[in-house]
Amino acid sequence: MAYMLCLGVTLGCLALGMVHQLSGGAWGVVIRRPIGAATRVLPVMTVLFLPIALGMRQLYVWTNAGSRRARRDACSTSSST
Repeated sequence: MAYMLCLGVTLGCLALGMVHQLSGGAWGVVIRRPIGAATRVLPVMTVLFLPIALGMRQLYVWTNAGSRRARRDACSTSSST
């Protein structure tokens, strides 16, 4: 969840920066630097996604589609809570 929060802020700033560049108005002059700084974190967020992508089967049991037992265990665990 923390990764998604940081990625969401980064992508949101990227979109806001694009809108500011597209509109060319004076409304974004004050926030241009913080938006640019937040957007520069995007390569770091890409590198931080690699452990999540590579460890997907260990983190989330339901991504291992070949295992019926894993799916059954995941369903029984979620229904008991």
